[in-house]
Amino acid sequence: MTAQTHKPFAVAFNDAGGGKDDAGRVALRELQAVGVLAILYAHTSARIGEAQDGLDNGVVNGLNALAQAQGLQLGMRVSDAVRHLGA
Repeated sequence: MTAQTHKPFAVAFNDAGGGKDDAGRVALRELQAVGVLAILYAHTSARIGEAQDGLDNGVVNGLNALAQAQGLQLGMRVSDAVRHLGA
């Protein structure tokens, strides 16, 4: 990670089909360790590298404990998760 003056409350990213060494799932744990809520969505639900498509069509297939504690669930749409967090 790079040094930041402010950390994000939450992030959502594409699982990229697992990626090298299952990097997406590893990131869930690493973000948990620094207090950032993390959502992983399926590469089969949204195009890799297109954040708007992830927001519009992404389906959650991974969450860290912070996300679960906020009531997010596997199988929900990313857009619904964002709305839930904003409520």
